[in-house]
Order: sequence, then C-alpha cells, then structure tokens
Amino acid sequence: MSHKALIQRYLDCWQSGAVADFAAILAPDFIDHSHPDWKPGPAGLQANAAAFQRAFSDVRCVVGQMIEEGDRVAFQAEIQATHTGRFGPFAPTDKRVTYGGIEIARIVDGRIVELWGAANLLDWVQQLGAQRQLLAAPPDA
Repeated sequence: MSHKALIQRYLDCWQSGAVADFAAILAPDFIDHSHPDWKPGPAGLQANAAAFQRAFSDVRCVVGQMIEEGDRVAFQAEIQATHTGRFGPFAPTDKRVTYGGIEIARIVDGRIVELWGAANLLDWVQQLGAQRQLLAAPPDA
C-alpha cells in the first residue's frame, strides 16, 4: 500500500468510526506528538477516536492536498460532523461543524509511527458556540 493510500485509510477510519481498524495501520509504538497526553500506541488514538465518535455523528473527512517525500506524508484534511453528544466540557449543540488542519505522518513498514499536526481550534470552538465557556473558565493554578 502506498503511503498516500495509508493516510486515506487512516482518514477513512475517522469517517467510518471503525476505531478498531486503527490497530492495523498504526505501529505498536505510535505516538501523536500533537496530543502528548494521549496514551502511546494504537490504544491511545482508539480511545480518543471513540470519544469523538460518541460526540459527533455524520462524520465526513475531506482530503485537500497530500505531499509525500521519503517516509513522510503531509496532508491537509477537514473533518465535517454534527455535534450530537458531549465532547469534553462541550454540551451537544446539534450544529454541523468543520475542523480543519494540516498533519505530517511518518510511515515505517506500512504503518504510521508518528503524527504531528496543527488545527484551527479557535474556529472549531467558535462553531460550537463555546468560546464564552472557555473565556469564563478560571486560569490554571
């Protein structure tokens, strides 16, 4: 499988909610550098993807551009979904939201080993109508 096809399969897992399928495409020592608090390995991403699937329905992943060089693939992706369940501190809004970002994946032996990403989280929070909730939160001590 080409590196680009592997990334498409990764995004298909997010779209379909096939959380268990991440185990076949992520290396046992997979780490998502964008989420250092997640447990390493496929289990960490699976747990967080399952939480996302419980909070959002009608998920659609749209790939913009993909650039492959050596063992890395950079890709632009957008996730569109309906916010139908609680997600962290955010109560369901039933709003259709769009979450976009750019990711870089390192691939070894046909599996994603590392992932780095940047996303427009402020825009996403504003779509959820939750910016007041965040601004009212007390600062960390």
